[in-house]
Amino acid sequence: MIKPAFVIYGAGSDIIAPVFDHFADSDFICLVNRSKPDHLKGVILETGSDSFESEFKSALSDIPKDRVLVYLNAAVYQKDELFIAHSKSDIEQMVHVGITQALIVSQMVLGEMVKRRKGRAINLSSFRAYAPAKGAAVYAAIKSFGNTFFSAVGLEYGRFDITSNSIAIGFAESKLLDRLEAQKLSEFKKSVAKNKFLPQEEFLGAIEYIINSKYFNASVIDLNGGLGLLE
Repeated sequence: MIKPAFVIYGAGSDIIAPVFDHFADSDFICLVNRSKPDHLKGVILETGSDSFESEFKSALSDIPKDRVLVYLNAAVYQKDELFIAHSKSDIEQMVHVGITQALIVSQMVLGEMVKRRKGRAINLSSFRAYAPAKGAAVYAAIKSFGNTFFSAVGLEYGRFDITSNSIAIGFAESKLLDRLEAQKLSEFKKSVAKNKFLPQEEFLGAIEYIINSKYFNASVIDLNGGLGLLE
């Protein structure tokens, strides 16, 4: 059984919270923008710090060699409004968090994985990557970018026992859903063939599968319960 050491970019996301308890015996490097919720464990680094890259390199090298690096990309900055209503700063922030900074972090983590000749990269994506919606054009495009990028990484580095995949989740319990009206929540739930939102154990099981598989690579797991048409 693989002993993971997690590097989580976007570790402040509430969707990521159960990972810390489920993999409690693991090492963690948490990369955050500013938010530092109580569920974080291990080394916590702010990506906006002037010393971030040097501190991150040091934290990576400190991970015991018997641990397998598991890179989980969960960072997102989202504005729910029509595209032309986005300000320039909104667009820049979404692209910085979801693409530019994600690429910088990915490059650093992959460099360490290549040195160790093993690693698992997991991109937390969304069904919106292939089913965009009004008010989520940039978000959908960034998630689609992530799927393509992580698959390409799997093709480039599979020979080093490094796999890279995405998990495209459907509706999961989150602060985002909590802000919706009860009627809208009911509509979303009815659109799922299983008639329920993503259970935590299914999400964690998908992560476990990717970590422990030596062959699954350059792919996307659609973990949406069977979604029908949505407005």
